[in-house]
Amino acid sequence: MRALIWVSFLLVFRAFASSPSTFVFVMIDSQTEAQYGTLPFNRAVIAKAIDKLAAAGAKGIILKFFYDLPSTEDRDRALESSICAAPIALQASLNDTEGTTNGLDARFRIDNISPEGFPPAFSGDKGLIPLARFSRCARAVGFVDVGYVNSVAADIPLLEVYQGKVVKSLHLVALEMAYDHTAQIQPSGTIRLGEKELDIMHHIDFPPTNSLAYIPLHVVVNDTAKGWQIKVQQSVVIIGYVGKKIHSIQTPMGPLSAHRFFIAGLMSLSKSMQEKGQVVH
Repeated sequence: MRALIWVSFLLVFRAFASSPSTFVFVMIDSQTEAQYGTLPFNRAVIAKAIDKLAAAGAKGIILKFFYDLPSTEDRDRALESSICAAPIALQASLNDTEGTTNGLDARFRIDNISPEGFPPAFSGDKGLIPLARFSRCARAVGFVDVGYVNSVAADIPLLEVYQGKVVKSLHLVALEMAYDHTAQIQPSGTIRLGEKELDIMHHIDFPPTNSLAYIPLHVVVNDTAKGWQIKVQQSVVIIGYVGKKIHSIQTPMGPLSAHRFFIAGLMSLSKSMQEKGQVVH
């Protein structure tokens, strides 16, 4: 029954015309790696993908890579230029070990909300923060930290605290892009997005199988196949990675790569947004 519900949801997700746009996944796979190399992936190629997606009418583009360190100047310049010409969301993360104390631009913080009461696991002063040259034109920056219970990841925070200021998660940023609403923090501690209220912590309803329909990134960059442009039009596109050179996260359905875990959380939130009821847990 659960599998049937998920299949039904996936079938109607794209047909849900007037409210949110759909999410489309453009992924670096083994064929893309064979043509353009593996991680850390060439930023100039990501820039080309952004340009193609924006030209095809993508509503928003989410980059599932950390750009907290420089690459070569020509590649960084290309990425910077493409970010400034498209509706882009970048990812950040709390990280006491490898992170820096680089600041986050005020427009990516929620200054009027007190950080009091946030779990220590989702509060920190060091992080993997996008370089200023990339974030200066970005539509949003969202955090991608994970909630664990007994070493198993099943929850995601929609809000976190960085350097004493409340910040949004990348999942919440993605929902804002899709639903054309800015999240409002309620006095009750919930998040209002349009007509829906969300808990700050979301418990992921994982799919029954670890499968994913995606457009290979090289197809977009090379523009060799027809039809992908229609799929991304007015959709929020997540650019990510499905190869083998990425860490896994232990979940109730077994290990998932970090990007597949993000997608599972996003699809769970999207499904919840379309269900009846007041507060989405």
